[in-house]
Amino acid sequence: MNRTNISLILVSILIIGTIWKDGSEQVFPWSGAMLNDVIGLAGNKIVMVDFETEWWTWCDRLDVDTYSNPDVVEFALDHFIGIKIDAEKNDGPRLKEKYSIWGYPTMVFMDINGTEIDRIIGYLPPDLFLEELKRIH
Repeated sequence: MNRTNISLILVSILIIGTIWKDGSEQVFPWSGAMLNDVIGLAGNKIVMVDFETEWWTWCDRLDVDTYSNPDVVEFALDHFIGIKIDAEKNDGPRLKEKYSIWGYPTMVFMDINGTEIDRIIGYLPPDLFLEELKRIH
C-alpha cells in the first residue's frame, strides 16, 4: 500500500470518527488532518475550511445550531470535506493571513488544487447555510 492510500484511509477514519458525537448525535464531519493533506485527498469533494476562534459566540452557535443539523450533515457528507482551523493557534495565524480572514466564523471553500472558489462570512442558521452549500456545490 502506498503513502497516498494510507493517508486517504487515515483521513477517512478521522472523518468517520467525528460524524457521531457521543455515539448518537450527528454532527458535521470535520477532519483532524492538516489542510494540505485534506486538499490533496479531497477527490471529487469541495474542501470547506472553517476559520474560528474559541472566544467568539457565533462560532459556537454555528457548531450547535448549524453543523449538527441533519440536512446540513447529510449534504456535507456527500459533497464536502470539512476542516476547522482555530485562527489563533498552531498554523491558524499563518493561514488566517494567507486567506485574508478578518472575521469569524469564515468558511473558505476550495477546489482540489487549494484554490478558493467561494466563502461564507459569519453565522448562518441551518436552512440558509444549506442553501449556500448547495449554491457553492
